Amino acid sequence: MSTLAKGSPWFLFDRPPAPDDLLLLCLPYAGGGASVYRGWQAAMPPGVTLCRVQLPGRESRFGEPLLHAMPDLLEGLLLALRPWLGHRLVLFGHSMGGIVAAELVHALRDACGVTPLHLLISGSRPPHVPTPSPMSTLPSARFRQALQRDGGTPQEVIDCDELMALFEPILRADHTVLETWAPQPVRPLVVPLTVLAGLEDTIVPHPVVSQWRAYATGPYRQVDLPAGHFFVRTHAEAVQAVVRSTLSPLLMEAVR
Repeated sequence: MSTLAKGSPWFLFDRPPAPDDLLLLCLPYAGGGASVYRGWQAAMPPGVTLCRVQLPGRESRFGEPLLHAMPDLLEGLLLALRPWLGHRLVLFGHSMGGIVAAELVHALRDACGVTPLHLLISGSRPPHVPTPSPMSTLPSARFRQALQRDGGTPQEVIDCDELMALFEPILRADHTVLETWAPQPVRPLVVPLTVLAGLEDTIVPHPVVSQWRAYATGPYRQVDLPAGHFFVRTHAEAVQAVVRSTLSPLLMEAVR
């Protein structure tokens, strides 16, 4: 059973973290919740506790006010993270979660003087690249068509007015965060960077994901997967393997 991280609804742990554990924060894609990463803890190496990020207004936080701006999102994450800043941190985010994770690296350095050990960005559009087909202000019928085009929302949800009444505000809020934040100037990331890209991704195409290289100031690795945009679900084991290969050297360094 998942537990709240020191009373914060922002973080869910599937096991209590030990004092010396490395914390891996995993941020979901637009419209997603912490359940995206349910079961991932079992795939992590010893010494790693996975923290599933739960944004307001969905799943266990359904009914809370949704956030529509990146600064508000970062403020909430920073406040929730303060009790955990004594731990070594690694950030992972898919799609929207990757952009938020990158911005959180900057926010942690600026506000707390803390730099994560590594940043893993998965299937994300760099924030200097404008969204090619903005969705947040579309009329409902066209919004549903855009969801159907992207393929991340089950068709039974799109076709059901009652379900869309629940999920459409969440999806619109997340797309508003993205569309009002981009484009941003390229801000170099002073952390080692691993990027995962889907070779068959039609939402954030491989050449777009590859532009994260412009943000690297140190070690950079890109892993290409034969998959579409939602490979964090369809190819979860392959993604977990990349995460493990990234974390293992960090764990070895800690015991030297």
